[in-house]
Amino acid sequence: MQRTVMITEWSRKAFFSRLTCLLAASIFVACSNIELVKPTDEEMILSGKLFISFADERWALRYKFVGTSGDSVLYFRSLGGLIQHQVRIEQDQPFIYDPKNKGLTRYSNWMMERDFGVSLPLEVMTFWIIGKPSPKQKYDDVVKDSEGALVSFEQSGWNIFYDEFITRKDKNIPKKINASSGNIEVVLTIDAPIL
Repeated sequence: MQRTVMITEWSRKAFFSRLTCLLAASIFVACSNIELVKPTDEEMILSGKLFISFADERWALRYKFVGTSGDSVLYFRSLGGLIQHQVRIEQDQPFIYDPKNKGLTRYSNWMMERDFGVSLPLEVMTFWIIGKPSPKQKYDDVVKDSEGALVSFEQSGWNIFYDEFITRKDKNIPKKINASSGNIEVVLTIDAPIL
């Protein structure tokens, strides 16, 4: 004997309601593990997307940058928001927030490769994100625009190219940054800077 199962409108609504609550709770728990740092008057907030392409893979993340170059906090999370990392750059050294001991741990290259699939020079990237090479490492000018502003340069084995700039409070912030090193390509977009 075959039994017919009917899905009533009420059971469909109840199912989707419970699924929505479960997803909302998961996102809340994932996002609440990391303490957000509040910026001072001298610091800026930048946010956008980060795309990392290498070999046959491409990763897409959202990020938030709070601070100044060389002394900042970077928040990375998956586009779904379920995995989030807090990386602090202090004195040109990256540290990652460890939720187990609720403190910062030195962010080594192998840890970065585990999390991103590649080791990124985050300490100099905090300068690249505001349109400048790191002054603490050698760099080579490649291209300047008609006004003498740096559009492309090489630093730390990476080629950096700025597509377009946004002007905020007399500062030119890149809207899109392309960085490549060997077969690795990183594209970073900036949605709306708050300076």
